[in-house]
Amino acid sequence: MSAAHPNARFTAPASQCPVMSPEWQNPHVRIGRYPVAQLPRIYLVNWFRKSAGRDFLWPRVLKWIFERCEGTAKAVETPIGRLSAEGELDLAGLDVSEEDLAELLHVDAEGWLADVLGMREYYEQFGSRMPPELRAELEALEQRLKSSAD
Repeated sequence: MSAAHPNARFTAPASQCPVMSPEWQNPHVRIGRYPVAQLPRIYLVNWFRKSAGRDFLWPRVLKWIFERCEGTAKAVETPIGRLSAEGELDLAGLDVSEEDLAELLHVDAEGWLADVLGMREYYEQFGSRMPPELRAELEALEQRLKSSAD
């Protein structure tokens, strides 16, 4: 009989993980097939965004994300998704100028359209294995960006 792995003392059953979905062992639940009420909340944050003066723009975006998940923070619709509505980011104690905040919340449609081209090239390597839903989402993003750039 072999002994337990030396790191086994640091493990715990997945069922004891406080953030584990109750559906984690359900073989019938697949990503992309959730009912709308159970969709995961996904946020994209560019932590390395800089101002024109090359300073990092780091307002308390995590606080806003959690408030969005709770339904207490407002957002505005943009071509790339929802961004913080004016006055919703907690800037207390931070030295964030109006210009930096405007830059932070600005959607550079031309820059995003250039990224779409790169994404499309990346998708091509997967050929027919690429889920059509991902291609459709990329097309929809491109259309929203083109409409906003007009």
